[in-house]
Amino acid sequence: MREYRNTEHRELKSELEKIGQALEELKATKQDSTVHHRHSIDIASSKVFISMVVMGLIILVLSFVVGNQRRTLAQFRDNDLMYRYIRMKGEAGPRDVLMLREVFEFHLNPDSIRSIRRQVVEYEQLVREQAAQAKLNAAEAERLKNQAETVKDVRK
Repeated sequence: MREYRNTEHRELKSELEKIGQALEELKATKQDSTVHHRHSIDIASSKVFISMVVMGLIILVLSFVVGNQRRTLAQFRDNDLMYRYIRMKGEAGPRDVLMLREVFEFHLNPDSIRSIRRQVVEYEQLVREQAAQAKLNAAEAERLKNQAETVKDVRK
């Protein structure tokens, strides 16, 4: 029986050694077989080439749209300033309109545009202050009117 156990023990031991060696071999092969991922974009592929061309065209179209919008917005700003300047002057003859169109269409003299903008802003600020003062004067007049009525009623 003891011999049977020793034999069985030896067999188990040899099996365990074989399993250990197999594990060591697996670990060694696993370390050697690391996976490297490499991605490349090959223009020869039709999908990649077509998608790059389409993206380039989209970028060009959007650049054109943005540039056109900037020009449109600048024109709106100029027209707004011209309208505010004419409103400030109270009237505009053909010479005034011609002068404004020359200044704003060609932008040859940025100082004149700044000067017009400054004049308009100062005028609008003055109008706001006058409106606030008129509102205060109206409130004061209303208060004095009410006070006069109360004095009139007291005398009766």
